[in-house]
Amino acid sequence: MTATLIRILSASFLLLWPPLAANAPAHAAPPRTPPTSALPSSAPSPPAPAAVASKGDRIALTLVSDVRENGVSAWYDSLARPRRQEQTVLVEQSGPDRLWTSTLVYTAQTAVRLTVDFTTEGELARCIVARNGEIIDAQTSVDRGGQVRCAAR
Repeated sequence: MTATLIRILSASFLLLWPPLAANAPAHAAPPRTPPTSALPSSAPSPPAPAAVASKGDRIALTLVSDVRENGVSAWYDSLARPRRQEQTVLVEQSGPDRLWTSTLVYTAQTAVRLTVDFTTEGELARCIVARNGEIIDAQTSVDRGGQVRCAAR
């Protein structure tokens, strides 16, 4: 599993999630109704105080699923603003198990909460949070419509 996580992170230094400009749509996929089991409409819950990146830290937030089109994802951006994407489309399929992944990589511009939530439309949901190249949390759910939350502890 470690080799898979490293492979996912090492191949992910491109911004793979669509840009989130002020009034731009989260992605170009056709709209669809999120599942009723989606995460609450608020931003991710604040993690423990230790779950913070410092200004200048390089952050990688990786989402993994067995399907390309998924439900809600939520995280904090490089300026510590809560972000939410109702329909998360993963953009890269690789590995022997052909899982879909997307990674958001940024440099923290201020102290940032290291929390990411993700809901799959398939049967596998995984999130990985890395700070300065070190994986600090990884969570997996193997359940139809499963939800995961990664947060540094």
